Amino acid sequence: MRRPSARMAPHTVTVQHNAFGADQDGGARVASSTSSQSLRCFVQPGEARTIVDTSDETGMNRTIEFNPTKIYFLDDADLSSKDVLVWVDGAGRTRIYQVVGYTAPAVPAAQWWASCQEKT
Repeated sequence: MRRPSARMAPHTVTVQHNAFGADQDGGARVASSTSSQSLRCFVQPGEARTIVDTSDETGMNRTIEFNPTKIYFLDDADLSSKDVLVWVDGAGRTRIYQVVGYTAPAVPAAQWWASCQEKT
């Protein structure tokens, strides 16, 4: 079975692999970070949704905007949920995505894909 064509990956992203540590107060901080430049992919932005969180005991409703995105790779990008992807879209806007999940293909000729949430 043949691999997917390179034409299936017209976009490029920069991947920032983060390793977290603890600061002096016990909070999480980025201990180290490495970058992979210009990984070929296909970015498929999702439709933005607004979610109102009514679980707050004080009666204050918190509004969250969630913009799910899928990013497809021809090869394994070795991503984890700590990683950040940076993509410059066709209009020149820089979009930053947090990886939520990363899935390996079930068959040899399929693509790897990452579920992401846009950071605004």
